[in-house]
Parts: sequence; C-alpha cells; structure tokens
Amino acid sequence: MKTYLVSLARTYAVRIKANNRNDASRMAEYFVSTPDDLSNKKEREIYNFEIKKISMVANDAVDAELS
Repeated sequence: MKTYLVSLARTYAVRIKANNRNDASRMAEYFVSTPDDLSNKKEREIYNFEIKKISMVANDAVDAELS
C-alpha cells in the first residue's frame, strides 16, 4: 500500500449566542476546532457567548499526493 497526504476542506455551521455579529464570528473562529467546542466555562463567562450547535456541512478532499 502507498501512503498519501490528503488535504481536506471542511465547512461548519455554528449556532452561537453572542452580543453581536462580530463577537459571534470571532468566538466561532477561535473556539471551534473539528466538530468540538474548545471553550470552557470561564471563557464563556468572560467573553459572554455560548456555542449551541456545531454541524459539519461540507467535507471535501481537495488534494491527494504521495507522501
């Protein structure tokens, strides 16, 4: 068997409560990794946000090359 390096492009839809659109975008970018919420209770209190749901909406292999 050969070994390949596969590049993936994933898109997530994140439902998040926040004070405004900008804060929602920033908190989602910072605290979402894979389909997990990486924030903890203290961070949610400090930045006043709550991630409600994370759904992967696209998962595409964009390249595969021999590694």
